[in-house]
Amino acid sequence: MAQDLRYAWRIFRKSPGIAGIVIFTLALGIGANTAVFSVVRGVLLQPPPYKDPARLVDIFEASLHNPSIDRGGTPYSDFEEYRRHARSFENIAFVTLWSPWNLLTGRGPTRPVASVVVNEDFFATLGVSAARGRTFERDDLLRGCSVVLNDGFWRSTLGGDPAIVGKSLALNHHACTVLGIMPAGFDFSPPRTPLWVLFTPDDPRPRDHLLGHCIARLKPGVSVERAQSELAVLRREVRQADAYRDYKPVVFRLQDQFLFQAGKNLRATLGLLAAAVALVLLIACLNVANLLLARSSARTREFAVRAALGSGRARLVRQLLVEGLLLAGIGGAAGVMVAVGMVKYFLHANPIQLPIGSDVSVNLPVLLFTALLTMATALVFGIAPAWSGSRTGVSTALHAAGRGSISSGNHRLTRVLITAEISLSLMLLSGASLLMRKRVEDGHSAFGLRPRTLSIHLRPFARALLRERRRTRIL
Repeated sequence: MAQDLRYAWRIFRKSPGIAGIVIFTLALGIGANTAVFSVVRGVLLQPPPYKDPARLVDIFEASLHNPSIDRGGTPYSDFEEYRRHARSFENIAFVTLWSPWNLLTGRGPTRPVASVVVNEDFFATLGVSAARGRTFERDDLLRGCSVVLNDGFWRSTLGGDPAIVGKSLALNHHACTVLGIMPAGFDFSPPRTPLWVLFTPDDPRPRDHLLGHCIARLKPGVSVERAQSELAVLRREVRQADAYRDYKPVVFRLQDQFLFQAGKNLRATLGLLAAAVALVLLIACLNVANLLLARSSARTREFAVRAALGSGRARLVRQLLVEGLLLAGIGGAAGVMVAVGMVKYFLHANPIQLPIGSDVSVNLPVLLFTALLTMATALVFGIAPAWSGSRTGVSTALHAAGRGSISSGNHRLTRVLITAEISLSLMLLSGASLLMRKRVEDGHSAFGLRPRTLSIHLRPFARALLRERRRTRIL
């Protein structure tokens, strides 16, 4: 093998132009596939960064008369019924659908700060502990307003003061005790929420007017379908003659919900993109195979002499495959550098909203994928020249080399490769058209929220902001 590698290196040094074209072509194809795989892995294959995320689900409501509404808000009173009577969950928690605006005072200028209202089991259901201090506990329900801070908000707005745990923040002119600060990598919906506020029994908002969604941890062995059936029965018993009787609970995997929030058809879009770059790499392999096939025809005399000196067909095939593997190895190493640049640009440009908990990077699993892809690529583009270069007899090869002609078998194989390239190119164009069409359709699709309910819920916070602005002007 070492002798084959040295010989292949000498061959490429004699024709650096062809080697450079092959390496450049493979670097672009392998780099694009590596970059897309890093995105697919970080978005679709990597679970959310919570404890045992496979058992975490999200509970919304679906309209019985409008199938497009499958993620409407759940009243807090329904959540209380689920918590008391549902047997499918180990834990269940409530989270508001949006970020109400609070006014932060006493720490610099008055500013609006988004928050999410949750119940005391929110962090326990996710299985995440605070990096500093602690999260909510049941005893905090009787201690007034309590908050837990996001790490980014704590560092950027509050100066990263570690002594703030146990002290108070003035939100809407009410003192709220800071119980803890979450780890730097923690996030939940809505993304980058500055702080989480505990929903207490003395909260003035009516239970039916506080809308949100429930996150729950399934018991071992309980399916999503079984949990949804149980909740449907409970809800029919509670909601028989009111405004919410035309809705039913729906249960989604938490990871699927994060994907939906990032893009309604994000999974299909990434699948099409992965198929497209795979076709690009396959077309590149066919191009390289054609180039090496023409080059092997020019080396017919060399193969004939080596065969006359005793090199068997297997020996010639091994030599040509080693040459392909060397080219693919160098192209794969260059492709990793291309992929790193693509991923950095992707994260900087931010063309799509990434789901919560996504980690798009060129890490060890991605590098293993690149190594397997490189070896597969070497076989794809190396098998045709190896087969063609080793199948010609000694006398026929010497006669063809003397006339400077290319064998008819090589002509037929070249035509087959060119036909395959054209076919794959048409498939790629068709896939790109479908991807563009889906992108346009996604831009006009409804997200599934009830605008009237959303506006009713946000109206009190808009009024509070307006009153505070008027009071500030008077002062």
